[in-house]
Amino acid sequence: MAATTPKGALADIEKGKAAPAYYLYGEEPFKIDEFIEKATAAMFGASRDDDSVRNGADLTFCVDRIDGATATGNDVLEAVQSMGLFGGSGKRLVIVRQAHQLKEVDALADTLMGAGKDGPWGENVLLLAAETLDGRRKFHQWFKKKELALEFKPARDAELAQWVQYLAKKTGAKVSGEAAGMLAVISDGSLYRLAQEIEKAWLFAGGTKGLEITVDHVSGVGTSQVTHEMIELVRAVLEGKRTRGLLLSEKLIRAPEDALGLVGFLTWALKNPGRGFSPVVSGGLARTRQLVGALVTLDFRLKSSGVDANALVEEFVIEHT
Repeated sequence: MAATTPKGALADIEKGKAAPAYYLYGEEPFKIDEFIEKATAAMFGASRDDDSVRNGADLTFCVDRIDGATATGNDVLEAVQSMGLFGGSGKRLVIVRQAHQLKEVDALADTLMGAGKDGPWGENVLLLAAETLDGRRKFHQWFKKKELALEFKPARDAELAQWVQYLAKKTGAKVSGEAAGMLAVISDGSLYRLAQEIEKAWLFAGGTKGLEITVDHVSGVGTSQVTHEMIELVRAVLEGKRTRGLLLSEKLIRAPEDALGLVGFLTWALKNPGRGFSPVVSGGLARTRQLVGALVTLDFRLKSSGVDANALVEEFVIEHT
């Protein structure tokens, strides 16, 4: 069993060289779901876009789905040692959710850890999906040592922008640069929310293949108070236009949620200069660093001071434009 990453593990599965088991964990369950979907498609020769893979249809006899909160390690062992039926090659995939809650895992652990290089259950594959990995447990330590524990971290900044394009493509749409930036901000790091916002904007735009999602579509259905004018406020701050910034602040910032949305937009724009709606920052690197520090302070004051949100934002605009 070779050292691997999620990408490497999928490549091994696609080549028919999968390890007998993988432990999937981390703070981004959407990525875990994507991995499982792709692994299922790779094992059984279906397209990842095939509804039969997403919905589990036609895989009844070769895929087992087990809830670790109610099952035991013995249940999992019995499932993964079974032969797949009507699946062509006879391979079987066992997916255990909430695997960190599994009890009575000794027999499962001993069988897996004591097996030779060929594995304990032939071509069958076990995917243990969990919220966390407990380094104190011998079973979990084994996965770490064998480099079969795959961590899925939240998407950030540039990666989040890539996910916008990927998820839009799965929907059958394109996304304009400004809309991509807006989606990245309002998703607040959640890929599940990102996928929902893209789908809502796509349906709002007409729901046809190949259409382009624009800022109008995103703001038309967005759960956030993000608008063209909020983008203009971000631009005004970055370009140092005080009067424009104050006029827009007075109009747009009505509650702490509006102000925190602005903080999120500005932070994303500073980290992604020139991407989508984000212009180059007036004042260069020195002012960029100044703005980042000021946004940290503004975020803290919005959450703790009790001062009117509009007043805090106006103070920020006056001091930093």
